[in-house]
Amino acid sequence: MLSSLPDPATPRVKRRPGAFWRQTFSSLKVPNYRLYFTGQSISLAGTWMQMTAQSWLVLTLTHSSTDLGLAVALQALPVSVHLPRFDLQHRLDLPPPDTQATMWIGNASTVAAHFDFNDNIACVAHGRRRFMLFPPEQVENLYVGPLEFTPQGVPISLVDAHNPDFARYPRFEQAAAAAQVAELEAGDAIFIPYMWWHSVRSLEPFNILINYWWNAVRRPEVAPFHSLLHAVIAIANLPSPQRDLWKGFFDHYVFRVHGDPAAHISPERRGLLGNVSPQQAAQFTAVLAHLLGGMQNGTLSRS
Repeated sequence: MLSSLPDPATPRVKRRPGAFWRQTFSSLKVPNYRLYFTGQSISLAGTWMQMTAQSWLVLTLTHSSTDLGLAVALQALPVSVHLPRFDLQHRLDLPPPDTQATMWIGNASTVAAHFDFNDNIACVAHGRRRFMLFPPEQVENLYVGPLEFTPQGVPISLVDAHNPDFARYPRFEQAAAAAQVAELEAGDAIFIPYMWWHSVRSLEPFNILINYWWNAVRRPEVAPFHSLLHAVIAIANLPSPQRDLWKGFFDHYVFRVHGDPAAHISPERRGLLGNVSPQQAAQFTAVLAHLLGGMQNGTLSRS
């Protein structure tokens, strides 16, 4: 399969005028990527409009540049860049040594329930925050919004977790019953495990949060969430009998509910089912991209 890729040692030919731009934007030929690109563009435009509208509203109501400066929402501020001595003076020994701190500064606001692809320790430095945590298995009761149109790259719950409308979202009562709630003041901290849903409400006019994200597992070449998006497109709308068949394949090869699916294959012949090195993962990822491009261009048969 790897032989189907272009040989990187092959001498390059002189490109025709405009070939560079066609290659640069060739990913837009893939419908799935066009949807993702469009969704992210709309999301970023919406975030910019929200910030602009907020600043205009504060200035209009208060006519105060000071109040305008206080109505801030500095997100994911890298502490090591802006406060280089902070990590030395306020060392947190629980995360791995190379974990970088980030700072969040904002006024009273609410962040919808979402999850992160990391473990997280969040420390309140100023103000008060109310955290609501939901186990990952509550996803079916959280009324999650679209997967691709997201404010920060991950889907969010459409329910106001702190003031839910149970008439509109009745299953959320089950999520609320399973939730863990903590109200933190300055000096308090909370641990949020990998992919646990959490909604955070800032309760004071001015709030500062320091958090430490880390993931002890080496990040794969293909992000699991991207694989989920592709599976939704490829499998979710198949007839129910075909979905059941694919569920059996995923249970066997991906979730390995029956044990190692390659136990009967000699280690040197297992390919993707064996211990894949980062270099092999990158090669297979390139093959996958090549296959998807070929399917889009109609040069490969569809399963």
